[in-house]
Amino acid sequence: MRKVLIVCMVLLMISSVMVLAGGKKEETPAVEGKPFAGQTITALYFSATYAEAAKEYSAEFTELTGAKVRIVDFPYITLYEKMGLALSTGDDTYDIVTPACQWDGEFEPFMEDLEPYIKRDNFDTSDFLPGLWE
Repeated sequence: MRKVLIVCMVLLMISSVMVLAGGKKEETPAVEGKPFAGQTITALYFSATYAEAAKEYSAEFTELTGAKVRIVDFPYITLYEKMGLALSTGDDTYDIVTPACQWDGEFEPFMEDLEPYIKRDNFDTSDFLPGLWE
C-alpha cells in the first residue's frame, strides 16, 4: 500500500528539485524566480479523473516553477501496455507514470522510493495525510 501512495505522490513531488533537475531541456532559458523554466516533464496517466485533474493543475505548476507539464493519457485498456513497454525497455518518454494499484507488483522494480530525496531536500510534508507514510 505504501508504494501505491508514493507513486500517486510523484506528481506532487515534482516541484522539488529532485525530480525537475532531470527534466527534458528545451530552448527557453530559466527565468529569475522560476528555476525550471525551459524544462518539460511528461506524465503518463489513465484517461479519466486523475488525468483531467493533472491537466488542470499543470498550468498552476508551470506558473509557479516555470516548468511545463505535458500530460499524456491513454484508456485503461491500453495504458498497461504503454506503461509496461516504456518501463521494461528503459524508454524515457515519460518522467512520471501512475500505474493502477493492481499493477504495483509488476511495476515495483521500476519504482523509486522518494523518501531519501524528501529527507535530503528537507521537503515540507506537514500538509500530507499522516497515513500516507505508512
